[in-house]
Amino acid sequence: MFDNLFSLISPHHCVVCNSIANGLCSLCKKVIQPANLRACVLCKSELKNYSCRSCELKNIPQFVALNFNDQLRQIIHDYKYNHKRAYAETLAKLMTDTSSNLPQDTVLVPSPTSSKHIRQRGYDHTLNIVRHLAKIHKCDYKPVIHRKTNFRQVGANRRKRFQQAKNAFVCPKILSKSPTYVFFDDVITTGATALAGCQALKLAGASKIQILAITHQTLESG
Repeated sequence: MFDNLFSLISPHHCVVCNSIANGLCSLCKKVIQPANLRACVLCKSELKNYSCRSCELKNIPQFVALNFNDQLRQIIHDYKYNHKRAYAETLAKLMTDTSSNLPQDTVLVPSPTSSKHIRQRGYDHTLNIVRHLAKIHKCDYKPVIHRKTNFRQVGANRRKRFQQAKNAFVCPKILSKSPTYVFFDDVITTGATALAGCQALKLAGASKIQILAITHQTLESG
């Protein structure tokens, strides 16, 4: 409700044509293209049936919804750092066509946001997107993974990211083996956070796990 009222006072704009819209207008949505992830986000090996056969993410299907470009970068940046909370729904809707392969028994699990960032933004950015995705796909969502540390990945190199993510997450509850737990993150870079999330789900008892992200941005393109 407050988002809607605020948008009347200070409306958001399309990052392409600057018309009034929540990040992208209907005419400019075509600038965001579906992604075609061919290599494992962690080890870069070729994916077969969406899964890696070589590394710690072995047999965990990996899905990246949207191709990374300047417009998508701007929307995500504004959503996370410029208080454009309404963009959560925009991002979820952009993902809809490319994330239609979610199993019927899906439980979406957001990557846990640090408490510091939630206080700064006034909202949990991954959880908000997951709520919209769950509504679109008529599936469940559960923020079952918690952070043990408040590390910051932005600006860190590959080695530092893996050091920070190692043992950073915990799932304190025992999970049922029947659902498919889909670990969601906004942007995958090295795969360190995705690996940490999947390991936490496995240790809690999950037997069917997938990875879903808005986009994949390599460190070189940052």
